[in-house]
Amino acid sequence: MKKITNSIVAALAVSSFAFASGDIAPVEPAGAETVGSFYIGAGATFLVDKFSSLDSDYLADETFEKVGVMLQAGYEFNEYLAVEGRYWNVGKKNFYMSDIEYDMNAKISAYGIFVKPMYPVTDKFTVYGLLGYGHTKVSGQTWGESYYYPYSQTKSGLQGGAGVSYALTDKFFVFTDYVKLNNTIGFDSYDYQFSNKPYTINFGLTYKF
Repeated sequence: MKKITNSIVAALAVSSFAFASGDIAPVEPAGAETVGSFYIGAGATFLVDKFSSLDSDYLADETFEKVGVMLQAGYEFNEYLAVEGRYWNVGKKNFYMSDIEYDMNAKISAYGIFVKPMYPVTDKFTVYGLLGYGHTKVSGQTWGESYYYPYSQTKSGLQGGAGVSYALTDKFFVFTDYVKLNNTIGFDSYDYQFSNKPYTINFGLTYKF
């Protein structure tokens, strides 16, 4: 009789635990909501560069404007902070530095790594800043007496900007931003100096993994 009683008690205990276990929610590890994610993106860049003569009345100021490509890749630690790398490339463009047809062309490329603080204004709309260190290269040719002379100048230093993004889905985001690149100083074939002050306005699409 005692064995039968013990068996019934054990069976009831097992049944009660099995019934209750259906109401027990799984425990998620602490900090799961803060797990970051990688992202990549691409877009168009509108690059503006102010070419200003430093030491000659012969050369007038000229503005270089051209559309190119911008690539990005980054890691988002949480909704407030990310780190991001970018690359810009703008093809050659011909222009004149004076009214006497001082013919030049330029090609500009740049890259940088940025800390990206973010603030989600709404569930879909986010504003962000970009502060980092990068490298800018300006190269091309200037017309001499009878042929073109090459020139090239590179500069590394601080880069920075700001922008906004909008979530189309939980994976795809559109963005637009402004980024100031490194100023450079170039030298043409006649040793004229001109400063370059480039900045970019970017439009693109980001995919978050």
